[in-house]
Order: sequence, then structure tokens, then C-alpha cells
Amino acid sequence: MDKREGGIGDGLFRRVEELIKVAVLLPKGMSDQEVEGLLRLLPPDTSRSMRALLAPRFRDVSLDFIRMIGGWVKEAREARAEGRKVVLVPFNFPPEIIYLFRNAVPLTSEVLTTLGVSVLEGQGERYWDYAMGLGIPDFLCSSSTIELGSVLTGRDFEPDIIVQSAPGACDANSKIHEFVSLHMGIPQVILEKPTDTGPRG
Repeated sequence: MDKREGGIGDGLFRRVEELIKVAVLLPKGMSDQEVEGLLRLLPPDTSRSMRALLAPRFRDVSLDFIRMIGGWVKEAREARAEGRKVVLVPFNFPPEIIYLFRNAVPLTSEVLTTLGVSVLEGQGERYWDYAMGLGIPDFLCSSSTIELGSVLTGRDFEPDIIVQSAPGACDANSKIHEFVSLHMGIPQVILEKPTDTGPRG
């Protein structure tokens, strides 16, 4: 999925994926002392998020969650090698529709941004700054802008297609997905959801 290596090219997707690859190896039943030792090795932003995830009362459940997210990221990473398409969708588009097509994998920019802001040193600011440098207004929602700023560098994953549920489903992600589509030459499809739930709809 990565087009180039190095520099800002260590895109958000790749950086999150590398951290998750390590996190999925953490065993259940870790002691508080083991967790503290691990947290001391991590950059401050990553350490704070991992401390919250690995709090004693829900440590094992958090590890299950990390493994689930790891599977989702791995599926997207391996999609092309398996002859499948990576479909970028917004948070409010039902991924089940994409999974109906056996050769397609949905990837959600807002989920990737949330992961990046949660676990990366700098919390994705370099990608936000890159997007702002392209002239994207700073009032657009950061939940889309940070990951898509990484995509816009040309050095992160590049989806095969962008699918939206409607042009006004969420004005912010609608516009930045459209910008990415036009700037990167990625096809965008709008699937309008009828408001009429009767036979006419």
C-alpha cells in the first residue's frame, strides 16, 4: 500500500501498523510491574495511551481489542496481494456493504486517525500540518484530515476507490474525501441512501 519510503513517508497507516504488530504480541495476564517496564520504553504520547489501555481492570479486554484492530489493519495491508481492492469509506458508511463484495476491504479514515492520535508520538500533527500546507481549511474535522493528510503525501496507503453514502452525510469528510479523490486521481462513488423506506425508496 505504501508508494514510497522515508521522511514523512512513514505514513500514519504504516506507523500505526508497526505499533500494532508489537502490541498484539503482548500476553494476557501481564503484571503491573511488566506493564510499567513496557511503558518506560515507549515515547510519552504512546506511553500515555497504552497506560490507559492496559489499566488493570480491563487489561485483558484491551489486549483482545488490540488484536481485533490488528486483524483489521492486516486485512487492509494484505488486500492487494490477495487481489482485493481497498475501499476508503467514512465513519458513517456501513462497512458491511463493502464486505458484500468478496474482493473488497473497507478502510475508515476516522478510525485510522483515532488510532494515530492515540498511539503515535506527535499525535499525527505532521499529517495535519501537511494538509494545512495544501490549503485545506483548518476548520475541517481533524478525524478525517489527519489520516487523509498522510494519504495526500503520496507516501501512505492509497485506496483503490472512495465510497461515500451521500454528498452531505458529513460535510467535512465529504469535502476532504472529494479533495483526496481529485488530487490523487482516485475514483469516488456516491451511494445515496434513500430517505423513503417504502417500496419507492
